[in-house]
Amino acid sequence: LMAFRVAHFNILGRHMAGTMWFHYARDFLPQAMNATGLDWMPTSGFPRCLAWRQRTGQSCRFYRFPVLLAEIRALRADVLCLVELDCFPEFHEALDDEGYDAAFCSRPGKADGCGIFWKREAFAISAPSQCC
Repeated sequence: LMAFRVAHFNILGRHMAGTMWFHYARDFLPQAMNATGLDWMPTSGFPRCLAWRQRTGQSCRFYRFPVLLAEIRALRADVLCLVELDCFPEFHEALDDEGYDAAFCSRPGKADGCGIFWKREAFAISAPSQCC
């Protein structure tokens, strides 16, 4: 009998976050930053935009991609389904180093889709993907 862990994670694609207000962003900040007593109301403007990753000249205290990777790694899943995924190559590259193979299927007419990742040590693909 084989036991394995499956996880499903909606990453809210890189281009879907835009400039929406994310009041829960404070939950992902390091404890020291979260305890600073900052005003988390939308009128304070912090963090108004959830930047994807750090770029030269960009000033932001919070980057989504490394936080998402940390959350995904903490799940320790053997099979991982990432939805609203509009940056498959980035996740594929990062999770390849963690021992995952992957397949991607985009939503018809959309820029995002679903990425299925599986641990190479536990599973092997038996047929080519039908929706890459």
